[in-house]
Amino acid sequence: MPTIHQVAERAGVSSTTVSHVINNTRYVSPETRERVLRAMEELNYRPNVLARSLRRGETRTLGLILPDSANPFFAEVARALEFAAFRAGYNVIFGNSENDLEKEQVYVDVLVTKQVDGLIFMATGDRSQSLETLVRGGLPVVVVDRQLSALEVDTVLTDNLQGGLLATRYLIAGGHRRIGCITGPSPSRPAPSG
Repeated sequence: MPTIHQVAERAGVSSTTVSHVINNTRYVSPETRERVLRAMEELNYRPNVLARSLRRGETRTLGLILPDSANPFFAEVARALEFAAFRAGYNVIFGNSENDLEKEQVYVDVLVTKQVDGLIFMATGDRSQSLETLVRGGLPVVVVDRQLSALEVDTVLTDNLQGGLLATRYLIAGGHRRIGCITGPSPSRPAPSG
């Protein structure tokens, strides 16, 4: 892999100037900037994102853990989250826990090792010891679609009861009288009970 020093040599500038072009941290004349960019292209140079992340203390990466990526609800939420993150300049690494607490913990550990800037978490159950340490350590965590009973954390929930009420009223207004309801697993908190 070419280095920043090789780019500087090819462009006839200092490594510091190349760094300023890459990071846009100081004015560089348009002619010099063009020489640096051309040298980068000729050498197929790619900035070391890991080194930059360590210097800046951020990776511009978010972790997303889903309980079941084949479930259309979770797939749609993941798609929307990735779209919003990308527009904000973030990449998303996601893991599918397949409703397995052990696999969920492995993904949490991997994402922390990758030094994600935050974690969006759709928990397998209604409690998660794997997040407790992260939250206490200061990693931003948002839990979606689950209320974790033992952890005070930012949470995004849908009002399933109100949604069911509105859907039922709509069906009744349309003349329907025999109305059924299919829910998720009963231990799952988002699944309506009763």
